[in-house]
Amino acid sequence: MSRPESDRHLVVRGASGQLTESWSRRGDQQGSDRWKELSTSDWIALASAAIAVIALIVAIYAIRRGNRNASVATLVTLNDGFRQGWQRVFSAEADKDHEFSELLNLLEIACGIHKEKSLVGVSRELSREYIEHVILLMERDDDCRRRIAEAIHAPSTFKYIAWFRKDMRRRNPRLGSI
Repeated sequence: MSRPESDRHLVVRGASGQLTESWSRRGDQQGSDRWKELSTSDWIALASAAIAVIALIVAIYAIRRGNRNASVATLVTLNDGFRQGWQRVFSAEADKDHEFSELLNLLEIACGIHKEKSLVGVSRELSREYIEHVILLMERDDDCRRRIAEAIHAPSTFKYIAWFRKDMRRRNPRLGSI
C-alpha cells in the first residue's frame, strides 16, 4: 500500500493491546479527534498519572516543611544549650575550665551541624550568625584563647570549629584572621 508524501502514519496500541495503524493527512482535524478515541483504561491511566504528579508535589512540600520544622527544633535546642552553657561558665568558681570545655564541645556540635547542612532557611542563618559572634568574642578574649589552647588534645580536636572559622573568613574576608 503506497501513501502520498503528505500523509503521516500513526501506530497506536489500543486498550486490548493490539497495534492498529491509521493514515491521516497533514493539516486535517483528525489529530484533535484523537482524544475521542481514547479508551476508558487510557483515561484511567491519564488520571492516575495526574494524581501521581499531584502526590509528588504534596510529598515534596511536606518534606521541605518537615525539614524546616526540624531545623527550628534543633535551633531552639542549641540556643537553650548555649544559654545554659554560658550560665554555667560564668557561675563556675572551682571548675571553670571544665565548664568552658563543655561549652566548646557544644560549639563543636553546632559547627558540625553546619558542615553537615542539617539546618535550613532562617534557622541556618540565625545559628550561623550566633556561632560567628561567639567565635569572634572568644578569639578577642585572652582568657578564652588560653582555655581553648588548653582544651586541644589532638589535631582533630575542635576540627569543625576550625572548619567553621575558615568558612566564616572565606565568606567575610573583612573579619581578618586572629
